[in-house]
Amino acid sequence: MNRTSTLSSRSHDIAQAALAAARNSRPTRPKFVSRTADKFVVRASGQLIAAMAELGKHQLRSANSEVTFELSESLAGRVRARTERKCYETTLGPDLAAAVLKQVVPYDETEVIGRSRSIIRLPDGIRLAIADCVDRKHATEPKLRSMNAWVLDALVWWINHQRKTYALLNACIAMHSEGQLA
Repeated sequence: MNRTSTLSSRSHDIAQAALAAARNSRPTRPKFVSRTADKFVVRASGQLIAAMAELGKHQLRSANSEVTFELSESLAGRVRARTERKCYETTLGPDLAAAVLKQVVPYDETEVIGRSRSIIRLPDGIRLAIADCVDRKHATEPKLRSMNAWVLDALVWWINHQRKTYALLNACIAMHSEGQLA
């Protein structure tokens, strides 16, 4: 057996194992009761919360669920989000992906800070994980950062990342519907 067929066989085995795992396991949603959930007050502009609500509509989630999902994703290192985007970029190729991304208007970070207060209801452990993350940053960075600043940075990253991901996905869908993708 030559090297190419060995690699192909190994890739096929990995794909089959992933498919089997997906079929046999359903992700369990954490039991979350918003009435008793930990509450966190975010001081931000109304535009930031509106942008998160808009992203939530794309995913059929509430603004609070979208914020919670993003914070969990940030705490986990954003591996899932980056991998998904990289898949779309690879499908489109570097030139087309770059052209699509060039058209995406980034969220203006100067409009993040505001006087509006929004209450986010967080599942167990998220608030403590954010506090731990901020404490670790305090040890390595001399500039004092608050939990609110960490959350705002994470939400701005998410908005910009999701805008780019949606643009790439829509380009893939358009190419597929035109028969340019298998």
